[in-house]
Amino acid sequence: MQLTYNKYRSNDQKPKAKYPFCKTEATATSWLQEYIYYGVGRRYLGWRFPVNELQADGSWIEVEKAGPRSWQTPPKEERYKWRPVLEHLRGRFRGVITGSSHVPFITTELDRHSGTIPAEIHILEVMATAKLLKAKFGTAAGYRLRWCVEVNNRNGSVKFFGWANVPIPIETAKKSGQQIHDALAQQDLLGSGREVFPYNHSQVLLPMRYDKTTIIDTGVLPHCTRKVKDDDTGKFDNYETYSVLSLCDWLSRCSNFDDWTFLKTVQQACANLPDEEPVPVGKTMALPPEEAETVEISTPYSGRAADNPNSFERQHVALLELCRRMKRMVSFSEALGYIKANNLYTGSWEQNRSRWRARVRWILRAIAKTFDPTKCHGLRHEVEVGKFDQYTRSMMGWIKGQERRSMDEFGNGMVTQNRYRVDWRFASVFLSVVEFCLIKSPNEDGSLPQVRAEDIWDRCVQGGLTDIPFCEKKWAICRDFLERRGIIKVVDRQWQRGKAMRWEVCPEFHRLPQWWRSVKKPSCLEPVALTDFLANSNRRHNPSPNTYPPLGGPELELSGASGSIPIRAPP
Repeated sequence: MQLTYNKYRSNDQKPKAKYPFCKTEATATSWLQEYIYYGVGRRYLGWRFPVNELQADGSWIEVEKAGPRSWQTPPKEERYKWRPVLEHLRGRFRGVITGSSHVPFITTELDRHSGTIPAEIHILEVMATAKLLKAKFGTAAGYRLRWCVEVNNRNGSVKFFGWANVPIPIETAKKSGQQIHDALAQQDLLGSGREVFPYNHSQVLLPMRYDKTTIIDTGVLPHCTRKVKDDDTGKFDNYETYSVLSLCDWLSRCSNFDDWTFLKTVQQACANLPDEEPVPVGKTMALPPEEAETVEISTPYSGRAADNPNSFERQHVALLELCRRMKRMVSFSEALGYIKANNLYTGSWEQNRSRWRARVRWILRAIAKTFDPTKCHGLRHEVEVGKFDQYTRSMMGWIKGQERRSMDEFGNGMVTQNRYRVDWRFASVFLSVVEFCLIKSPNEDGSLPQVRAEDIWDRCVQGGLTDIPFCEKKWAICRDFLERRGIIKVVDRQWQRGKAMRWEVCPEFHRLPQWWRSVKKPSCLEPVALTDFLANSNRRHNPSPNTYPPLGGPELELSGASGSIPIRAPP
């Protein structure tokens, strides 16, 4: 298979590419990867898997939810083993971001995450969008576009992909995306605005997701069976996924998706999420829009899900965090003001009015079903912050990370300084968190996941126990320093997904809070009775009247016939 453009170029020269004649799924996958990631930048879009934490009662709690995030692109010399499209087909979804010099397609989507958006209106809007894209945007700035569509079978959300005949420069794609955005805004039935990649949307996942339906000109994109090697057993297992070879054949035909299959798929998907009537939330729902949108919330936003391209998930996480900090269910007006103040909406505030207002109402109703304000008072973890302040202030001070020694290409030794410094306050909180995780509430396998320590640390900050933020670099420096001092011990440093390092505390750890107190040792003298001790004490302080009082220094004895006479030494 030959390509008429260089692999992973990053300039603005227009590539000359022809769709090759692929015979196998492997060759088609290799060609599609080079086409999609032409001009790839430093980062690309990946998928974060959920992280579950085992509790003491044997139950599991999800501490990190699944969602997209940016991944580091490998260097050029290591890209021969980089397979993002193959990982995407296996369920580890991948995508592209606007940091590349070229993009393979232009996308727009219509979300329907709740039943407050009527299915009939949503279907009309989806079909009108499909007709507009086919009729007016078959070309974009000289680049021919052919459209495929992806449907979410759970709720009817739709995403349109306009593939170009060659990768499009990013600036040209943004101008074409703006034209598509303006044309779609004129026929928007809900007035919600559109997310168009790469114009006003920074990232998008690739099509052919196994949990969604991808539609081309012949109907649903065909499936195929591929093999994957199991790392544990070394055997090959079969898994079913979309056929990349069929997608390449569709790209070479230069045709759009089938309208009849698309309409039937959207109708069936919308039937899985029935319509529901909007329910007012609180008395503030009666306020006019001008008053409802001006309620300010002084609580800052942590920004944990700010990079999530899904507006529903992004706002759901933010409003749940707001309710926990306010220790009550917030009103509709407060939720709108919080979203507007922290820029948690997509597009223009006026264009998105109808859709995000319905979305916020649904989110508040969903939170109210499980929200318990009594659990928001105080900290759920009994972490004794400040217990080790005296020890760390006196014995540790500032901790410097270890230096890294290496050699350059000439054989000269190089020493790289660690720029991170840890003060005694961070070390004190570190010891308090370690004490809770390893002594008060340890895991059954003796592990200490960093995500659990970070969650407990953040709860201490939210509870006002400390104002020092968590830092994973400083956490590792404290761990290695205290291990060298013999205070803690890392039993197993091997860690991977689902398995954390195993720690344990040394006997010296228990003496840290009272390290300044000296240990009382038993006396080497024999015990005596109290009466004998008091008699000897009175005899020393009340000497006999027949002897000279000890006026000066030591007494001298004068030997003579009459015996020894004690005399006082000269001054």
